[in-house]
Amino acid sequence: MTPQAATAASETAPALPSAPQAPVTSEAAPAAHATAATPPVSEGATAGDAPNTDANTAPVEPPVKIAVLLPSKDSVFSGVTQSALNGIVASNYAAEKPAEILLVHPDASGNIVKQAQKAAEAGAVAAIGPIDRTAVETLAKLNYLPLPIVTLNQIEIDKEVPLTPEELKEQQLAREAALLADEAQRELNVADTTEVVGSTASEEPSQEVDLLGTGSIAAKISVPGFTAAEDLPPPSVRYEPKVFPHQFLMLGLSMEEDALYVTELGLKALPRLTESGKRPKVLLIDGNSPLEKRISQAFEKSLTLAGFAPDRLTVDLDAYRRVNQFFQLVVERDETMPEEELIDQEADPQGWRQQQIRLRREEAALRARAALAEPPYHAIFLALESPTASLVRSRLPMRSRLWATSAVNPGDAAHDADAKALTYDLRQVGLVDSPFVLTFDPAAFEEKYKTVAPKTMLERRLFALGSDALTVALTMAKGSIRETIDGLTGRLTYDLEHSPVVHRRGQTAMITGGAINVMPADELIAFQVVTHGSRLKRQAESAPVRKPGDAPALVPETGDVTNGTAPESETPAEALDLTAQALPE
Repeated sequence: MTPQAATAASETAPALPSAPQAPVTSEAAPAAHATAATPPVSEGATAGDAPNTDANTAPVEPPVKIAVLLPSKDSVFSGVTQSALNGIVASNYAAEKPAEILLVHPDASGNIVKQAQKAAEAGAVAAIGPIDRTAVETLAKLNYLPLPIVTLNQIEIDKEVPLTPEELKEQQLAREAALLADEAQRELNVADTTEVVGSTASEEPSQEVDLLGTGSIAAKISVPGFTAAEDLPPPSVRYEPKVFPHQFLMLGLSMEEDALYVTELGLKALPRLTESGKRPKVLLIDGNSPLEKRISQAFEKSLTLAGFAPDRLTVDLDAYRRVNQFFQLVVERDETMPEEELIDQEADPQGWRQQQIRLRREEAALRARAALAEPPYHAIFLALESPTASLVRSRLPMRSRLWATSAVNPGDAAHDADAKALTYDLRQVGLVDSPFVLTFDPAAFEEKYKTVAPKTMLERRLFALGSDALTVALTMAKGSIRETIDGLTGRLTYDLEHSPVVHRRGQTAMITGGAINVMPADELIAFQVVTHGSRLKRQAESAPVRKPGDAPALVPETGDVTNGTAPESETPAEALDLTAQALPE
């Protein structure tokens, strides 16, 4: 039994083969749906046939009508709306009790309010759309709506109100009090340095290794594009909630909401104190594209409100090496070690060669020690898209936790060679994204939805958005005030009495070499980016430690530095400034 459309239509969404089909009607004017109330009829029947009224046959309950508010065909939003519509229609066909989908086009005026009224007059009990932010703004300003609406985009739910002089003064006093509190806490806890990322008491390096020297990672704040946290302008506004109409919900793929969640995860992963007893610092790295700036502003706002105003470094594809200039290894040698007399190459070529290999290995061990030092920033938030982030990542300290939004997701590593290659450049970056995207399987998709799988990442995200919008619209149609839904874009929660936003928590994951692994939030927070002691031990074993008075040790002429030998052609020392590359995986 397949319900069929009860009205004629100028445009109908394509049917999906072998799927239970609900009517999908293109609505051009209210009159086109004059018979829309007719219950679905049996296969083979016509719209004029009378429904079966046999007393022994239970009446067929008509499907719920859900409208989709489409943009005009020449709109810049028509393409993305079509991808979301694919998710609506395919999910509806795959449902046990499919709804009747009404496709409502705008009239010549393009007025979104008239379009919503048209949907209500056609018998829809809820509507999905629009995706245009300007149209969402228009609906949000209404005192009431003609029917419940869940939009496919979000606008700001708060308005900015300038701070009064009294409020600005209070803000300054609060900032000064926080600095004094941090300093007092540091003095009280200067000896409490047990919360160190990446090391345990059993993995402390031996005293012999200490004889090689120590090191650190310095942040050179004079590079172009750097702005210190104290130089960021303090907030001059406060936020007050806007008033929205009843039965109005906004669901979107907001990078701002992702940034807020990533900020929460990143701050939970911070140690309470650094090894020197200070409060840990955070760094925000952004780019120049409009999307990267939006993400950067969201990170900066959420971090500042949480009390961790970030230092900020802006990079671009043409000047990404400034990150390499920003982080520099500082090697501190043990001054008690005597200078070794250099062997004359012409007098003793073999001895000179052995000495050069050993000195280079000892230098590599020192630099490795510095690369594993506590970083100047325990958390680095990447407001970058994947191409830029892949260039930046290898130039960041090994022990810094790296966090990003879904913009850093390189793509389907299982089926795309380029995406898989990028995962090696983005390893150990924590992110959130749609679970539908992270676990996408084309074969399973086509088996469930009986249609061709979306190819691009954007098409998959919009498919998931459309599917979730249909689920939310159906719950609204039932009169639900609050719901929690495990959707394709993440866990969705809404409460119409408190907020017009459908809050979305994406799936947490971490990029590793060759894949993007789904990871529970608590495991992602607790993840240790590097095992300090074991790596340091391996590197130290590759270069025998000299004590004062020891004779120079002989080393093999060929081999690999990482397993205890040295190659004939050494990597130039300056290349090891890339701190994440100072120790190979």
